[in-house]
Amino acid sequence: MYLLFQTLDPRGLIVWVAFLAVAETFVKLRWRMTIACRRCGFDPVLYMKDTQLAVEKVKTHIEKRKLDPASWLAAPLALPKIPRERADLIRKAEEGVKGSLLTRQI
Repeated sequence: MYLLFQTLDPRGLIVWVAFLAVAETFVKLRWRMTIACRRCGFDPVLYMKDTQLAVEKVKTHIEKRKLDPASWLAAPLALPKIPRERADLIRKAEEGVKGSLLTRQI
């Protein structure tokens, strides 16, 4: 504050709060970028907000990976397998059949 205004000034507090807000924004953005999976594109924060958008993002990422020559020789993705019974229950719950799925595991 003294370097900017050459005296103790309350405007320095406003400048400090602005720098604090910018720093917090960068911390949140950096956290947000590290939480998403780099191999399959899954973003848990996006999944909690909009499931269908998260599914589309993963599908798009996998399609890009199929077309990328650098990933052709890479290790295949170890995506989880859903048992047929569980998939049927999820499908029924999405269709709106009541009582078909009691809990949703995240």
